[in-house]
Amino acid sequence: MATPSPRDVAVDAAVELLVPAPDGPPALDPARSPAAAERLGALVAEELRATGVDAVLTWEEDGGAAVLGHITARELGASRVAVREDLGRLLGDVDRLRGLRSGLAALTEPAPQVLDPLRRLVSAHGGEIVATAVAVRPAELAEATRRARG
Repeated sequence: MATPSPRDVAVDAAVELLVPAPDGPPALDPARSPAAAERLGALVAEELRATGVDAVLTWEEDGGAAVLGHITARELGASRVAVREDLGRLLGDVDRLRGLRSGLAALTEPAPQVLDPLRRLVSAHGGEIVATAVAVRPAELAEATRRARG
């Protein structure tokens, strides 16, 4: 299966936010460029808008998720609910999602072991995760890294 070509706005913004990590994959830091973070938030909002979500969910263990989620929720005129892990328990004000269709906004691809517990948590509180929107997909992050290295 062919990898989709990178979305230009995501790759350009990722280049501006890229933080090299000597011991692992590069990370994205929205604090490096508020303008680039705004572009990514608008991109994620556009993807979630098409799914008709009522709320934006963010996984706070994902660096930059709070910033991206805030921008995305603002663009959609929706509320934002943050979830995090603490000592093996998922915590967040998920009662606010009761009866709502929420979309998970992520800066980069969320780990597979994050999605199922989040879905169960939201569902147990009467909500539903109907979409996941990733600001910078793996192929786009690879392209941004290549560009940043010159």
